[in-house]
Amino acid sequence: MQQFDRWVYDRHGAYRRGQLEAYRSAGGWSHAVLGGLCVWALAALLSFVAEVGRLEIVDRIAAGNTVSLDQASQSDSFVQLSALVDIAAYVFTGVAFLFWLHRVVVNNGVLGAAPGRFTSREAVGVWFIPFADLVLPLLVVRDAWRAADPMRLHSTLEERRRSRVPWYVTVWWFVFVAATFVTYAAGLSASGAANPLLALHNTSTSVLAGIGLAWVAALFAMVTVIQLTRRQEAKAYTLELAFAGAPSAPPEAEVALTGVATAHLQRLASPREA
Repeated sequence: MQQFDRWVYDRHGAYRRGQLEAYRSAGGWSHAVLGGLCVWALAALLSFVAEVGRLEIVDRIAAGNTVSLDQASQSDSFVQLSALVDIAAYVFTGVAFLFWLHRVVVNNGVLGAAPGRFTSREAVGVWFIPFADLVLPLLVVRDAWRAADPMRLHSTLEERRRSRVPWYVTVWWFVFVAATFVTYAAGLSASGAANPLLALHNTSTSVLAGIGLAWVAALFAMVTVIQLTRRQEAKAYTLELAFAGAPSAPPEAEVALTGVATAHLQRLASPREA
């Protein structure tokens, strides 16, 4: 007797059990992102302490107090070392985040969502487009959230536009962009001041503000990664439950080349008789 793959249906069509085999949970990459964010938070704390120490030395010099050359040299070395650790943790976290996002977008297609505004490659590529990277990454994450809706087997782009996205996703992005601008302003303040002490003071102040904003952004990023990963896993689990109760063979003898019973799909597409 010929064996058929299991199918589940909704008003947009059919979903074959074999498609679910291509699903790969994004949980592993989400753990890498969360771990990277924790390491970065510690590295940022190190940078924060280093900048506070530098700011204290600058203020002491500006007030006319004496600071030894060794103290100033040690402070500069501490700032440079903490900055290197900060950058290394940031790069690792960013790479892990992009791998996670790529997997999420791929999974949305595997789980039945119709193609969105961004392919999996575009979801990663938009982060490297100057100026566009201020807006497009947020749109990618918002679209990924909508496509991972566990209450919908299939979803079109038009339907997803009417779905709401949690507030913390948007807050994460705007705080992250603000932290980036503040950190960039730190470099401008250093180069624009005629007084070296004033330049160091402005730089340290801007860096401290940027670190504070980045901590807030990291917190909301963690929530976003955790909740989106859980949301997508819930959709995969819902499909597993649907297949558990699905028949192992089509309900009609007439089967299309794809394996879907055409008579069954025609009944789904046509209104029921009164």
